[in-house]
Amino acid sequence: MKSLIKNNENNFVYYEDSDELGYSEFLDMWNSSKKEICKFESLPFYATDEDIYKYYTSANYKSLVNDLVSYWNNEKNGLYKKVASKDLNFYRLHVIEKPINDYLISEYYSYIASEIIGEKIRVIEKNKISDLKYNLYDFILFDDFGCMITEYDDNFMPLGDWITHDKDIVMELRNLFNELYGKGQDFHTMYDGDKSIINDIIVGIKSNVSDKR
Repeated sequence: MKSLIKNNENNFVYYEDSDELGYSEFLDMWNSSKKEICKFESLPFYATDEDIYKYYTSANYKSLVNDLVSYWNNEKNGLYKKVASKDLNFYRLHVIEKPINDYLISEYYSYIASEIIGEKIRVIEKNKISDLKYNLYDFILFDDFGCMITEYDDNFMPLGDWITHDKDIVMELRNLFNELYGKGQDFHTMYDGDKSIINDIIVGIKSNVSDKR
């Protein structure tokens, strides 16, 4: 994907992760989306999810549930309000390798929560995308008008974002996303989670989700 950015550098604007202008543009694109947002995730670990990961690996399941329930109940009334009310579709695809690691198991429980809010989540095994044109970064597509490509460091922390409104680039990545999403599997197929943890997450969130669902 470096080549995509390099070959179209005049059509991208780069914002370091700490740049508030970049976050402001992200919010503008999110709030301007009318139909769907598509998110592609390529990494085996995200440092921003470390708390949930630590709760899982230390068997602190109560804190794991409480954290997820608190976060997503807040999101459904904030950033994800249109997703929770089904006014906006959100598609997520995560590249995984099997057997899945402890991080992906903790992420599985996060997906249980975000699915209740309205996300449509699939996973795809890494060996199924080995012939891709690009060595992919993470990216988010906003309808047909915007794209944000995120770079991460070796510790899985975000470095910054490349943002473009070039319709040809957005369409190219949308076609790629649609192809990969179609090859993916429902995230429930990657792990058979602990039913008591799942139930606690569902009970904590579902009763508060918009009745419009």
